[in-house]
Amino acid sequence: MKKHFYVLATASAFALGGATAANAIVVDLTAATDFSGTFVATSSSTLVEIGGPAGVTGVQQQDKLFDHFAFTAGDLIQFTFNHVGTQDFHTITIDNPTFSTVGGSVGYTVSVTSPLAVLDSVSGAVVQTQGSVHVLTTLTPNVGAAGPLDFNVTAPPPVYTGTTVANFAPGTTSVGVVDTLTPGLGGSTVSAVSNSFVETLASPGPVPGAGLGGMVALLGLGLLARARGLAAR
Repeated sequence: MKKHFYVLATASAFALGGATAANAIVVDLTAATDFSGTFVATSSSTLVEIGGPAGVTGVQQQDKLFDHFAFTAGDLIQFTFNHVGTQDFHTITIDNPTFSTVGGSVGYTVSVTSPLAVLDSVSGAVVQTQGSVHVLTTLTPNVGAAGPLDFNVTAPPPVYTGTTVANFAPGTTSVGVVDTLTPGLGGSTVSAVSNSFVETLASPGPVPGAGLGGMVALLGLGLLARARGLAAR
């Protein structure tokens, strides 16, 4: 069973991850194997959880804190978690209806709140059934440099060209992310962008299997249809 703990965080409570405000509402997604949750943006920096609280400025998913949001009111945000082998995959998916018409940008920060883990890599993916779209994801890690993700997707079937995976420098614990989508001249049905972050507790450096993140990101996108149904209720 999924349990949620709603925390009023002080400015120092999330020194590692950086709470977005002195009295931020952080939703902690806690369960044995399922750390997922669905939210709707009520402003550029606040969310409301479907079936939960409003005014959310941070989401804690296991030992990852997502905050410093830069969304558009009405965006649907899905957080999913998967464990494959020795790797944890933390995936965020943002659904924005204007992506297919005029494109747009969304942003956030993901941070590690455990001293035993680091961020290894990130993979990108989109939801698109027809047309083409260009995705540019700028990454600002706290250690070294990474990325950007820079790829095109055409459909059907979905074909990815370009850079969809980026590795982080050893010791990376926080990354600022900005996704910018630009639909192709022939049009696009793109509705969502997804980023899957990988950590491997046994190794603080880039992992050879980081490409698995793309598969997990696509899995997160597949769960979005169910999330849309929940949001419509």
